[in-house]
Amino acid sequence: MFPNVTLAQRITFGFIMVICIMGLAIWSAEYALRVSQQSLSKATEIESTKIRDVARMVQNLIALQRSEKNLILSKSEAEMDEYEAAISAEDKALIHLLATTKPLVTEQGAVLLTEFEQQYNRFRSTQEKVINLSRENGNV
Repeated sequence: MFPNVTLAQRITFGFIMVICIMGLAIWSAEYALRVSQQSLSKATEIESTKIRDVARMVQNLIALQRSEKNLILSKSEAEMDEYEAAISAEDKALIHLLATTKPLVTEQGAVLLTEFEQQYNRFRSTQEKVINLSRENGNV
């Protein structure tokens, strides 16, 4: 094939080829690892965001119920106004969390989130009635 090439030159060329092939294999493995790490990191970030948002929704629901109870037990209009403002703030925060969580969930999660939203709207409707009745029948 190459009549003027010595054995030493052939061996050297062979080693250079092996080193180049090894370098290419290492580079492609490192690239695949980096891409895999990025996708795993992104998936983990999305999942942790969903979990955090759902936990905050639960906290908002607890705060809504607590504020409603405190409003019912209030002894003055000022206290009622304070607790109604707290209810309104928690409601806005929960609605915001629902809106930010919707794009992150799967199709099955979207169905569950829609069901939760419907039940939450019924809860808020009942809560508004309780607030109005508390104001009408309050001992203030």
